[in-house]
Amino acid sequence: MGLLGELTARAPSGNALIFAPEGVILAHLKKHWPAERIRTTDYRSWDVDLPGLDIQSLAIGSGEYSLLICNHVLEHVDDDEAAMDECSRVLCTGGVAIFTVPGDFPAWATRTFSAPDSNGHLRHYGMDIVERLQRHFARVEALDMSLSAPPEWRVRRHDYAFVCVR
Repeated sequence: MGLLGELTARAPSGNALIFAPEGVILAHLKKHWPAERIRTTDYRSWDVDLPGLDIQSLAIGSGEYSLLICNHVLEHVDDDEAAMDECSRVLCTGGVAIFTVPGDFPAWATRTFSAPDSNGHLRHYGMDIVERLQRHFARVEALDMSLSAPPEWRVRRHDYAFVCVR
């Protein structure tokens, strides 16, 4: 089933919202979630279902989604706490959010930059992201994706998925 299949199985049935969708993730998700219930969004891209949505202030009703995937987005937004809060708000009770972010996860503290780095990142996360997510979600689990990924994917050790339940 793979990690994505296992994580999506934890979510109640309903709609899924994917931020900055990547083709490979979307293809894997469609193996585990009804395609007609998946919505995609991106702040800068228009080839998505919900173009131009700002993750820091979502024009979406509360509790509309049961699954949310946010792959390498939080490090690009000015107010990641507002983004975390909005992601929690649009999830139904028991809904699951999966966040991936770049970081130095053997380190505890998140490093914030005064200007975006060459990748447009405003921060590189440390494991303190777990406490930050806990302010917005009922449960947070850090899963080292390298422990379950096939070797050919070359997922680095300490590359985490942060799985949150509302």
